[in-house]
Amino acid sequence: MERGLRQGDPLSPLLFLLVAEAFQMTILEAYGKRVYNGVSLGSSGTNVSLLQYADDALFFGEWSRLNAYNFIRILKCFEKTSGLKVNIAKSHLYDVGVSRLDVKVVVSSLGCDHGSLLFIYLGLPLGSKMNRVIGWNEVVNHVRVRLSSWKAKALSIGDPGHGIAWVKWKSILLDKELGGLGACCLHFKNLGLLGKWKWHFLNEGNALWRMVIREFYGPGGGFGDTSGGGSAIGGVWITDRWHCLDGIWCGKWAWRPPPRGRSLDKLASLAIRIGNLTLFLDGVYKWSWAGEASGIFNVKTVSKKIENLSLNNFALGKNLCWNSFIPRKVNICMWRASLDRLHSRVNLFMRGVGLSSTSYPFCELVVEDIDHWCNIN
Repeated sequence: MERGLRQGDPLSPLLFLLVAEAFQMTILEAYGKRVYNGVSLGSSGTNVSLLQYADDALFFGEWSRLNAYNFIRILKCFEKTSGLKVNIAKSHLYDVGVSRLDVKVVVSSLGCDHGSLLFIYLGLPLGSKMNRVIGWNEVVNHVRVRLSSWKAKALSIGDPGHGIAWVKWKSILLDKELGGLGACCLHFKNLGLLGKWKWHFLNEGNALWRMVIREFYGPGGGFGDTSGGGSAIGGVWITDRWHCLDGIWCGKWAWRPPPRGRSLDKLASLAIRIGNLTLFLDGVYKWSWAGEASGIFNVKTVSKKIENLSLNNFALGKNLCWNSFIPRKVNICMWRASLDRLHSRVNLFMRGVGLSSTSYPFCELVVEDIDHWCNIN
């Protein structure tokens, strides 16, 4: 344990995470003993004094010289116990609402640099108003630069300039089972990813990011009403009206007065819905995704389901068999042929291309339609 590990050793990430977790506990203990005045949010007391990602760390604390010096002392103790040296010279001190003169004095005594908002962290600008479009310009420009180097290669079947649109773009986005090419639509993929965030929000009750979001946006976290978690209905717990008999959940109602008329229909519908739930005797309830047999949310499945429902009117209604042993452009050519979307003389004439004749130019006996075109080629 005293020899350390070589770079690239598979145990290195695990060892680093163990040490980083110990450092997090050190900061929390210092905060609890008022040695380091960090930051906690609202009535929940969610502590955000230290946020870590890989080998980067962000510390938040009350501005005072004593607090800054105690923080450096904590870092020195961490170096002695872990063997990981913190490079203060490469660190930055950021201030909010503090005089620049006071900041310069502390920076010079600590030996670090004075940072200023805004700055980029994990690809996002910190200090910018992210609820405005201009706040995302840095991200958009970065993606645009990355796209410019390979988007021409990715769009290999596209004509240069403004050519003829042989197939509607929305039909191309459809799954191959519905006659499309299965191209990914970023809009529907984004909806699936947003759904994944809500899935994690519902299931990761003790996650720091969830507690922070709840503090700022309320119990629903901006995702809508998430109360109950499937465990409570009508102001009572399901287990108050549902009991397990020989492994089977049965209702135990105590109506005053008993339901009649339309209420009976609603009660029957409610009983059916509750009967499909998986209830646990220990009282621990979990969210389950109805779209998968496993009950686990899947981004790909959700994105495709939303996409197919939204583009159902553009379905081509043909389930094509794609051959993986031949080039993709040959598969696409056969796909276009099956839809009669190849550039035969008949199709070109129908799309406004000026032709002297629609007959096959070598024989002039028959028109060059899709059947004749495929037989010749």
